[in-house]
Amino acid sequence: MEPHAGTPRSWVRDFFLTCGARFGLFFALFQIEPVFPLYLKGMGASSFMIGLVMASFPFGATLVRPLVGAYIDRLGSKLFLVGGLIIFITAATGYIWTASVLVALLLRTYHGFGWSGCTTSVGTLVADIAPDNRRGTLISYSGALSTVAGAVAPAIAFDVVENLGFPVLFLSAAAVAALGLLAAVFIREPARVRAEARTRRWFDSFILPESLMPAVSMSLLGVSRGSVIAFLSLYALDVGLENPGHWFAVFAVAVVAGRPIIGPLSDRKGRPFVIIPCYVLALAGMVVLSLAGSPRMLLVSAVLVGFGYGSAHAALMTMAIDLAPPGRRGLSMAQYHLFYDLAIGLGGVVPGAMLHFTDNNYPAMFLATTVVGLVGFVWFMMRYRGSTAR
Repeated sequence: MEPHAGTPRSWVRDFFLTCGARFGLFFALFQIEPVFPLYLKGMGASSFMIGLVMASFPFGATLVRPLVGAYIDRLGSKLFLVGGLIIFITAATGYIWTASVLVALLLRTYHGFGWSGCTTSVGTLVADIAPDNRRGTLISYSGALSTVAGAVAPAIAFDVVENLGFPVLFLSAAAVAALGLLAAVFIREPARVRAEARTRRWFDSFILPESLMPAVSMSLLGVSRGSVIAFLSLYALDVGLENPGHWFAVFAVAVVAGRPIIGPLSDRKGRPFVIIPCYVLALAGMVVLSLAGSPRMLLVSAVLVGFGYGSAHAALMTMAIDLAPPGRRGLSMAQYHLFYDLAIGLGGVVPGAMLHFTDNNYPAMFLATTVVGLVGFVWFMMRYRGSTAR
């Protein structure tokens, strides 16, 4: 298979097909995730078991992600995208016949395996398809589709459950994922660039030191994102925002608004030119969030965090690709997502323990996760000058 030459006809078609597969994947995910705790509650699951079952999904993804990254570089990204979407479809359909919490836990873990394959491969595909001088732009645009799906799909999911029930919802998610699979089948993957043959230690198959810096930086910022996912709704109600969903909607709009600006800018000026101010903006947004005394200030924080966090995330992911040898981009994406998954998980568990011992002091908790993000910023500033990133 010939590599893309960089002309519009050689990459535009495959980029749009990859975006279609990505949108189908994320739309299906965001149809299931917000309503699945209600499904488990209807089965009689306790709060502890609901948390355990929901955590089994990222656990499954984290468990196989290093292997996925290593084998993507040997076998190609498309195989893992197609396989991951097939797992996603079978898991979504399987939820219809889930009769116990144990079965749900096992099925969610299996579902996580597919999620790992999809997210690692779709990011690698965009990086391989994109011309070098447009990589940041196309990764930003591709990532914005995930945010759009996250803003629209949950509202549709709750309407479907209320009017048609959970089985229809799961079938709907499977159907959307099937459309993503159809797009994935027709992607023409560029020829693989073989990694340099050299003697490696065993862990070099799962760790890529060259691109650790952006992965670690994003993971430290990601802890604050995990705390927001887990506790923003409860905090927003305390502050007086009647519908916490408004915060997430404003956040999503800010992320999407930033992508067309930040992606091309990172291609022209370099990744650090974008990462540094956006990282600072995300931290400032978290400070505003922790100090918010009114719904209006909460929504201001959503704008700041959404624009800064979303833009920094896309640019750091692109930097992880830039720093990886062409033949090891799959491993670089797997490593980046692995660190990010762990950060999101820790951002729910550790701040939850902190709330338990501080009598639900949400402002102090959000400030603490902001300090963790500040450590990530300092790490980035210390390390990027010695890297080969643009």
